[in-house]
Amino acid sequence: MCGSLTDRLVARDPGWQLGVPLLACLVSVPLGLCFYLWPAGIAFHLGNIPIPEAFYFYLAFSFAATWWAVPCFGAISHLFPPAVSRKPRRSSSWA
Repeated sequence: MCGSLTDRLVARDPGWQLGVPLLACLVSVPLGLCFYLWPAGIAFHLGNIPIPEAFYFYLAFSFAATWWAVPCFGAISHLFPPAVSRKPRRSSSWA
């Protein structure tokens, strides 16, 4: 999902190649802090297991935290020139 969004935005402006990971980090860091610092409280029960309110922050954090990887790998791939294919050398045959 983040790769297709980044591809669409990069077609308009190449700066989005790093803009999407930057936005993902700006969103995920506060969500991660909210997850760790939220006071204990039960949001709902899943069977007999109490699920804390901080679980909602964790869901949003885990979704946003993964959005930096794909665009960053794409940006890194632009740092190196494409491989030039060479014709294989003729090896001497021993036959």
